[in-house]
Amino acid sequence: MIEFLTGLDPDGGNGALEATIAFTLLAISAASMFAARRNYQRAAVPA
Repeated sequence: MIEFLTGLDPDGGNGALEATIAFTLLAISAASMFAARRNYQRAAVPA
């Protein structure tokens, strides 16, 4: 997809760059989810 959009071929056409981008975004999403859950649990103080 990057090759189609930019005309550049940084990974030789094997898709490694796209897979790295997808994995990085997945890791960021998971870390954000766990951080938000931890923050929510700390804020939920019983009355």
